[in-house]
Amino acid sequence: MVQKREAEVVALPLFHVVGYKVEASELGDVPLHMASHTVGESKYAAYTHMGLEAELSRSYNYLYGEWMEETGHVPQHYDFEVWDERYHGEFTNPYLTN
Repeated sequence: MVQKREAEVVALPLFHVVGYKVEASELGDVPLHMASHTVGESKYAAYTHMGLEAELSRSYNYLYGEWMEETGHVPQHYDFEVWDERYHGEFTNPYLTN
C-alpha cells in the first residue's frame, strides 16, 4: 500500500510586478515610483501555457510539481511570465483568425 504525503504549504510574500522589455541601452532615467530590473543570464525553463487564462494554475502545478520532480530542477529566486503577441484574451471572436 502506497501512502501519499500531504503537500506542505508555505506562505511566502507575493510580489506582482508588471514590466516591459527594453534593451539596456534604452533604460535611461527611470521615472519616479518606477524601478528597473535586469533579468540575469541563467538557465531558465520555458513553457507555453495552452488553454484558458483561468486554467493557468494547471501549468504552474505541472511545472512546480510533476516536471520539477521528474527532472530534478529546483526553483531559483523568482519566476516570471512573458505575455507576448500570442495572447489575445479569453474571448472568442469568430471573425478574427489566428
